[in-house]
Amino acid sequence: MKRVGAAGRDLRQLTNAIRSSPKSRPPTQQTPRRAYASEERPTFKGQLYESTQARLERERAEQARFARIRAEQKPAGGAPIWMTPISTDRPS
Repeated sequence: MKRVGAAGRDLRQLTNAIRSSPKSRPPTQQTPRRAYASEERPTFKGQLYESTQARLERERAEQARFARIRAEQKPAGGAPIWMTPISTDRPS
């Protein structure tokens, strides 16, 4: 039989005491339950649809803005200046 020193004996007694102690531990701060990926964030397909929808809305707003600018720049009507007839009558 091996002879164990005082330090070894103390360590063995401490280990046995830990093993035989009740398993209840003081309450600790629990980490939040990890949710499934679909609960945490949208799926790739969902992200794709959302970004496409946002892009289409931006493009439609831009088209409406350009249409409004074109309408404001449209001439009031009548013949354009370059089509105005110039009199070529010569005085006699």
